[in-house]
Amino acid sequence: MMDAEGIYVPLFHTGSLLSNYHNPDFDGMVDQAQTMMDEKQRQAQYFRINKLWLDDQPAAPLYQQIDLYGASKRVNWKPGAMS
Repeated sequence: MMDAEGIYVPLFHTGSLLSNYHNPDFDGMVDQAQTMMDEKQRQAQYFRINKLWLDDQPAAPLYQQIDLYGASKRVNWKPGAMS
């Protein structure tokens, strides 16, 4: 299961190779969330991070096709054109 940190850190955290967004409040909140072990506190922190992210709008979320693949010799199947 993917955690929000798998998106926020590489794509929006200051200093990341893939990020061009800089917000010290965002960075601090994400850093703090990474150390939280209590599930409810961590979730509440990510809700605050999400609100800040939406208010700042550092990116325009677009459609992303989710592709799931499995392998079996019994299945005759080819991936779609978008894959």
